[in-house]
Amino acid sequence: MEWVSIISALGICFAIWYASRSVRIAKQAYALALEQDQRHRPSLDFYLVDSYIERIGESDERLFVFRLMITNKSASRNSIKDIMLRIEYQREEGPLSNVSIPHNPNLKNKFKEIENPLEIPLIIDSYSVIGGSAIFKLSNEMIRGSSVETYMVTIIDNSGQATELEAILLQETDNDKMA
Repeated sequence: MEWVSIISALGICFAIWYASRSVRIAKQAYALALEQDQRHRPSLDFYLVDSYIERIGESDERLFVFRLMITNKSASRNSIKDIMLRIEYQREEGPLSNVSIPHNPNLKNKFKEIENPLEIPLIIDSYSVIGGSAIFKLSNEMIRGSSVETYMVTIIDNSGQATELEAILLQETDNDKMA
């Protein structure tokens, strides 16, 4: 009779060990599945290589040029649906305002020195890097008499996910090089 209870106790210990081992394996499998899922989610990242503002001849307009390096960190293909520049500014006695300007690659035709404008939509393969220029045109009337708080470049991918980066320093030049 003692042997039966000892064998039962050993059977229970084995069942507990096997169940805890199964739980540990299930947790590891779940963690791997989550990691795999994260790899296939759209994930764009970018950084600013260079940025500058050009006055356009005698006109009252400025051209904002941002040279970007865009990385697709996902295992899936992705595409850029839009690139925007948001300028936050404040007039002397007014609230903080902003203006959003869409990227316009056709502005490259007017200027010789702008290299490799990004064409939208832009497809980026998995784990790839693409470089190019984002070009924006703004009339000075919009922000004249204001202090600019931030220049924010936003990339929107095909899933609607936005990735933003603030441009801290923009050099301003005069443009005499019309094409």
